[in-house]
Amino acid sequence: MSPFARRRLLALLPTLFLIITLTFLISRLAPGGPFHGARAVPEAVRANIEARYGLDQPLAVQYLRFWANLATGRLGPSYQQPETPAVEVIAGGFGPSLAVGLAALVVALLIGLGGGTLAVLHPRSAPAISALALICLALPVFVLGPLLIRFLAVGMGLFPAALWGTPAHLALPALTLGIPAGGALARFWRPLLHTAMAGGPALAARARGLGESEVLRRHALPRALPVLLNYLGPLLAGLVTGSVVVETIFGLPGMGRYFIDSALARDYPVVLGATILYALILLLLHAAIDLIQIRLDPRLARTECTSGPLLRRRAS
Repeated sequence: MSPFARRRLLALLPTLFLIITLTFLISRLAPGGPFHGARAVPEAVRANIEARYGLDQPLAVQYLRFWANLATGRLGPSYQQPETPAVEVIAGGFGPSLAVGLAALVVALLIGLGGGTLAVLHPRSAPAISALALICLALPVFVLGPLLIRFLAVGMGLFPAALWGTPAHLALPALTLGIPAGGALARFWRPLLHTAMAGGPALAARARGLGESEVLRRHALPRALPVLLNYLGPLLAGLVTGSVVVETIFGLPGMGRYFIDSALARDYPVVLGATILYALILLLLHAAIDLIQIRLDPRLARTECTSGPLLRRRAS
């Protein structure tokens, strides 16, 4: 492992520690508690339940106990499902969210990169593609999802309308998440690629007689793709961690629904576990993008700054 890679990965630890600590404190200090719901519970019973889970201890003791459990890979049982460890609850929801997120990323890349590249190579199509990208971007998922169910599932019978179980169940949630993301990606990719195609190396290549496809492949893409990576990292993290609205529309057992339900019920182990997973995904994706950019342009490794996106350093 290179020195830059070690520094970049070690820089994640303070950020992750701060995220976990803030989430622990906010969840504990928020009004209410996991056993203060609408249903009346005798005070003695509530006290016994809180003592069982260690919630009667001082906050500092709970915090240290949490880190001791986390060091051994345990989060404790879910308060909503006492017979199920919180890790299993999170793992059960992460699989569908990961599958839908990756499928939505494929949809977004096809729409965004395909549309943006077509608009650059064929300028006459640019107004129509820009309008379509804006429509895709402006469609809320709570409108797009029911429309896709109405026309593709109920009307044409191409895909299952909801629930989870087969690869066909991926289609409509992936389209619902991927189409707006693809519209945003097209609006980002088109000016980026256009700038690369108008740069000095591309102009020199045209002067040597290279066609547009060769200019794109040899000169524009190597300049544009490293910048695109900085956009794809947060996009992929957002798609993989899922959308509560999409999971609700299609009845998916994903992380988004579990996280919201657990937060409302003050299910501390599940909330903390989901937050740790979300933070790890986002931080590792950013670190991976920086390392990929170093492979593409080793000059970036000479900088002493190991935090913040490399996009700003490249732009400078």
